[in-house]
Amino acid sequence: MAPKRDWVDYVNVGANVIQTAQLDGINSKIREMARIELMKEFREQQEAVVAERENLLREMVFTCSEHLRNIEESSGQNPAQAYIRATHAKRLYEQVPQMKTSEFRQFEDKERLANALRSYDRFIRENAARLKPEELKECDQCVEHIFNRPELLKLISAQELAEDVGDESQTLSERQRAKEAELVKLEEQQASTAFNQGLTTVCGACAFISFCGLATGGLVSWSTVNDTTETPWLIPLSLIVGFISTFAYAILKSSSPNYPKQIAVLKGEINAIKQSVVIKKTEADQHKALCEKFGVAKTNETRHLLLERDTLLEKMVGDYAKDVVTKASPVVTSFEITLVAVPDDKKISVIKALIDAKPGLGLAEAKTLAEGVMPCLVTRCDTKEEAEKIAALFDKAGGQIVIKKCIS
Repeated sequence: MAPKRDWVDYVNVGANVIQTAQLDGINSKIREMARIELMKEFREQQEAVVAERENLLREMVFTCSEHLRNIEESSGQNPAQAYIRATHAKRLYEQVPQMKTSEFRQFEDKERLANALRSYDRFIRENAARLKPEELKECDQCVEHIFNRPELLKLISAQELAEDVGDESQTLSERQRAKEAELVKLEEQQASTAFNQGLTTVCGACAFISFCGLATGGLVSWSTVNDTTETPWLIPLSLIVGFISTFAYAILKSSSPNYPKQIAVLKGEINAIKQSVVIKKTEADQHKALCEKFGVAKTNETRHLLLERDTLLEKMVGDYAKDVVTKASPVVTSFEITLVAVPDDKKISVIKALIDAKPGLGLAEAKTLAEGVMPCLVTRCDTKEEAEKIAALFDKAGGQIVIKKCIS
């Protein structure tokens, strides 16, 4: 019977092995099917995204063609207006990265886009041929002005900001010179009172030594309290010298100002003013590239250039100029609050001001800002009134800040 049971066990083991191998094969096939299904879903999603993008591009091509048709109908017998509007529209469409034949998969879509762009080129050439060289040059200037007008507006705001910054920088420089003169005066006073400081140190040392002698005499007296010897002479002598030295030290200390602390505070204020001057000069230099581009240096020159080109544009295209001026991107102004210095004795109040000025800022983050590298950006405000309100918080707390006007 035993051998039969052994063979039965072998058969069961073999059957289990075969069954396990079959189950592993089934599980691997199920995993492969799940992977294929996921890949299929991913491809379908990609296909939907591409199809949606192509639909949007088809709409854009249709709008491009309709725009040209509208220009042809509205321009009438005015070749200058037709040239400017068509060139402006074509450059706008060319700035769209997706307006390329390579973005389409179907040949019909590629051909439709190419025909639309060729229609613009043909229409522009036809109207350019009807213009005199001087008129064509003025039309090209108008097209450039349409694209450059937002930069001109930004330059005017930047130049006005630079003028304000120049006045503020001059005021800061005057403050810096006054503080440096005050620092030199304090250092001279400190040097002239070196004898008094040395005498104060000597009196303090005498008082300390005298009271040490008094303590030593007391110990000696206590140890010989049962003897018939007299009180040691060290006690009354140390007491007299100690009182005299303490009195002299107190008078000298109270009469001499704390020059090191005053000098440290002045140096901190001078460093804060220097950082403010650097920030202001950086602001004033931001518009130099635009000044070189348009060949202007002052705000009046830029305003005159803007008015001259607006007048030319209105002369060439009529009411279309108003649409261009209206659609020009506005100049957005904001104000940055930058913390430039935190005195050691005002650190706690500055941390409270940081928490009040920046909602959601925790105590740890505010402490990191107050103790970190200066200057550091605190917050950005949309209005000047809000920036001045936050500046009042830091003035009250004792922190030194700079309000930076930003143009975008």
